[in-house]
Amino acid sequence: MTNIFNTKNGDIWLATISGLVQLVDQGERAILYQSDDTNVNSLAVNELLSLMIDKSGLLWIGTRGGGIDKLNLKRKAFEHYKVNVNSEIGLSSEIVRSICSDSEGNLFIGYQDVGFDVINREAKTKRNIIHDPAVAGSHTMNNITTIKQLKDNLLWVGTWGGGINIQKRTGSYNFEHLTTATPSSNGVPLLDDRIQMMLEDRYGNVWIGTESGLELYDLTGNAHRHFLHDPNNSNTVAAYGVQYNGIVEDAYGNIWVGTWGGLSRLTPEDPGKNTFVSTYNIQRYHFDPEDPLHSISDNRIISLHYDREKERDVIYAGTYGGGLNKITFSDNEPAKIVVESYTTKDGLPNNVIYTILSDKHGTLWLSANDGLSNFNPSEKTFKNYDVNDGLQSNQFFWGSSYKSQEGELFFGGINGFNAFFPDEINDDQYEPPVVLTDFRVFNRSVKPGEVVRKKVVLHQNINETVSLKLTHKENVFSFEFAALHYAFPDDNKYAYMMEGFDEGWIYVDGDQRLASYTNLDADTYTFKVKGANYDGIWNDTPKTIEVVITPPFHKTIWFYAVIVVGISGIIYAFIKWREKQLKEDKDLLQRAIDGKTQELEAQKQEILRRNEAEKVQNWTTAGLAEFSGIINKHKDSLQNLSEALLGRLIKFLNAHQGSITMLNEDDPQDKYLQLITTYAYDQAKLTQKRFETDEGLIGACYTEGEANYIQNLPDEYTKVGSGLGESHPRHLLLVPLKQDEIALGVIEVISFNGFQDHEVGFVEQLAEMVTSTLYTLQVSNRTKELLEQSQSQSEELKAQEEELRQNMEEMEATQEDFTRREQELHEKIDSLTKERNDLKVKLSEKVK
Repeated sequence: MTNIFNTKNGDIWLATISGLVQLVDQGERAILYQSDDTNVNSLAVNELLSLMIDKSGLLWIGTRGGGIDKLNLKRKAFEHYKVNVNSEIGLSSEIVRSICSDSEGNLFIGYQDVGFDVINREAKTKRNIIHDPAVAGSHTMNNITTIKQLKDNLLWVGTWGGGINIQKRTGSYNFEHLTTATPSSNGVPLLDDRIQMMLEDRYGNVWIGTESGLELYDLTGNAHRHFLHDPNNSNTVAAYGVQYNGIVEDAYGNIWVGTWGGLSRLTPEDPGKNTFVSTYNIQRYHFDPEDPLHSISDNRIISLHYDREKERDVIYAGTYGGGLNKITFSDNEPAKIVVESYTTKDGLPNNVIYTILSDKHGTLWLSANDGLSNFNPSEKTFKNYDVNDGLQSNQFFWGSSYKSQEGELFFGGINGFNAFFPDEINDDQYEPPVVLTDFRVFNRSVKPGEVVRKKVVLHQNINETVSLKLTHKENVFSFEFAALHYAFPDDNKYAYMMEGFDEGWIYVDGDQRLASYTNLDADTYTFKVKGANYDGIWNDTPKTIEVVITPPFHKTIWFYAVIVVGISGIIYAFIKWREKQLKEDKDLLQRAIDGKTQELEAQKQEILRRNEAEKVQNWTTAGLAEFSGIINKHKDSLQNLSEALLGRLIKFLNAHQGSITMLNEDDPQDKYLQLITTYAYDQAKLTQKRFETDEGLIGACYTEGEANYIQNLPDEYTKVGSGLGESHPRHLLLVPLKQDEIALGVIEVISFNGFQDHEVGFVEQLAEMVTSTLYTLQVSNRTKELLEQSQSQSEELKAQEEELRQNMEEMEATQEDFTRREQELHEKIDSLTKERNDLKVKLSEKVK
């Protein structure tokens, strides 16, 4: 041990040659902190020499060869669980998709690639449960989307493509499988094997959100009931798949459902009737820019929250891009809602709200795309936290949150998950004092005793100086300042003012620690500056310094006395006139210079703008010309044209995957989008050749007829494999093949890189140009098929006519043969008759 330090809370810190030791619980328990090459926030080295705690609560650690480390003893109580080979309960994968716990203290952590973990934090044990195809009771696949403890405290494990796995008994990880292939008592199967969300209602039935829509499952009766979107029926749920955390039940028995196409409310006609057999009246809510007070801010609802104890008539909806919606509803009037929308302008860190949980005080905790936020509904204020506060990352994940019975909150993201009790997340109450760190004249630092313009301006350190006396010639000066809190100095805040000049406090961030002033009138001023720490706790006792600006000699009483005594009024007037002329000349020259400078800058910006516009135009023109050539070359074959266009488009945009789907109208009663061609498609996606016109993102693009550019694409949408492993593109561009009222299909382009505005516009132009050609080609092909059918029918008719003619000729020949034979028969009969008569005559003669 090289050093020891006691803290006010009774903890003892020991510096040793093997790391830092914290003795807690009056020395009953020791925690060892050591250097870890995999953790950038660990000690630089293990050999420690000294310890010191400053007034703000920072522990400073002197090391041998590793410099100085600092540890914030007032850091937030966000526990971070992550992949860590040195921990008994290190996670099995980085991205956490789902979190749940049981009464035994076990945590169930679902991943998108390695099944789920069973972690007992108290016992420090972990077990990874993965799919084993050789075991009949193993869960169906390792892509876990949601884990819930539902009926009889059994685990229900939802997957992306493998349906639902229902635990046979607690403590066992043998599962019964509920998939689209599982028989049911009413002949209705599970709606979709891609499970997003599960909720057990007050009757014990389970509402299941899937990629294809909403369904209700009666476990006791093993029966399913589907709730699907119908654009022609307003009494159906909103379009597209149900999102993670997208189903809640309110105190009145209403079921609220969030989808990618809006918000739906299912109101039972008889709340006292079992939900599975109830009749529902369905109200849909959508974004209406003309009526923001009574409509949601974005149709893409990705999280819902309801707290019947705190706000009985309020639903909170998190959106993908529209921030947070507070929706006040009426139980008696389903169509009537009042919406308050909150975005980054109101204090949110980001407008993508993945999950929403509430604490016992009724405040909301929101996981977003750029940190964690605590929202106070009564005060309408946000408190934001980031990775510096101990978060797993600033980016969280879709639907990954959980609240335990003890009130502990869990939020999952791309680097593990955080667990905390909200009451233990306290602000650092230390009010940092502010010091002046530099004084500058004409933007040059002035040292104590330094001569500036033949005089000493600063006689001691600027922070110890009480008053500054400056002449009008030194009247361009600035103060640099700093708050004495070093936990996260860039997150400190400042406010300053020059009393007697500024009308109020000027607030700046931690990277703007400089206050500059020019051309102050001769007078006495007081400069004040105060600071706040990274949690926004202000020290309301500012640092002050008096600033005296002395006037030029010609504005002093001595000058006027000399004028009265020694100089006549004419000379005085001449001097004043001359001063005025000089000032006007200077102002005129300055205005001319400023005007010319502004003109040149404007010309420069215009040239840059035109160059950029011309570059984009040339790129677009060349691209359209190239694709026009491809169209002309392959205009006689739909398949060849589609393959050539898609292959060149992917390379032209530096993208990585793509497809073209087109409307199949072979059966007017069964129109659907058919996959025509693909480029570098994931094998899993190639299994689906047919898309309904209202199914998924492709169906939405076709139905709405608008281009859709999506960033931060979920991993399950697609992947790109190579010898080095798998990667997941994040950017998706969908453009409809549409021209005027003609809609033929959708172009899909997937890339690791983002798409710029002119690239999106180019694909839209190309789609319109291609639509005309494809439509003409479709019409031509259809006409050709009809002509071929007509020719075939004509040839068949001719053949039938020839066969009939031959039959007629054969019949005529047969008739002639029959006539000839009949004539011959008559002739024989006549001959026989004559011979008989002759015989009779001869016989008669003989008898005589």
